[in-house]
Amino acid sequence: YLLGACYNILKQHDKAELAFVSALPGLEDPEALECLYRLGLARFVLKKYPEAAVDLAGYLEKAGNGPHAAEARFYIARSLFERGDYEQSGTEFTTIAAGEGSIAAQASLWLARVSTRGVKDYTRAAEVLADAIERFEDSPVITDIRFEIGRAHV
Repeated sequence: YLLGACYNILKQHDKAELAFVSALPGLEDPEALECLYRLGLARFVLKKYPEAAVDLAGYLEKAGNGPHAAEARFYIARSLFERGDYEQSGTEFTTIAAGEGSIAAQASLWLARVSTRGVKDYTRAAEVLADAIERFEDSPVITDIRFEIGRAHV
């Protein structure tokens, strides 16, 4: 599984996926959980959204509130979004955005995007983003949030 991690660093996600798949059967927890999580992320980057969601859901099922739980939920929601399931991704992003920290800020940004892509509710998107600007002013994605609110007001 370390080989997969190295391939991910090199942005060779296709090779990382294969390395994680090969390593997973021989691993036990906690390495197996970490491998499953990383496999899900590699597949997400490769735009294999259904497979990524299955891997990340498997991680959540086994790890519960493990160290990558918030990120796993976020990428499951992103997978739903990328497949055009705006209603379900919106539900997931709403839950995540209600939390704290960087992942909640990112979820707020994507929740606004759900509003502008799905039902075309730019008012709702602006409300989500205005709240995010207040709550996450020190977030690494604050510039993206501010940009997106400008788009929502256009």
